Amino acid sequence: MKSNLNPLSPSGTINRKSFFLTEIILVSISSLLYMAENQAPYMTNLGRILYIAVIILLSLGMIFAAIKRCREVGISVWWSALLVVPIVFLFIVG
Repeated sequence: MKSNLNPLSPSGTINRKSFFLTEIILVSISSLLYMAENQAPYMTNLGRILYIAVIILLSLGMIFAAIKRCREVGISVWWSALLVVPIVFLFIVG
């Protein structure tokens, strides 16, 4: 399969370095947005909708990167579904 660095596409593969950098960048952006959202308790409904939409896109990017990495390693892509279950994910990664 061909390498695909597009974070919003689950097709293709991704190497270890690109996967690590993609995850670090997406988690950093998510963390910054979370901290900003906590500092703005007066956020409007439109702001909350945009915040949720961006968080969903970032989460999809993380899941798609995990799918591509599973494909590169040669394991089932269903292992990437564990990203949605944080406790199980911590046991597997940790």
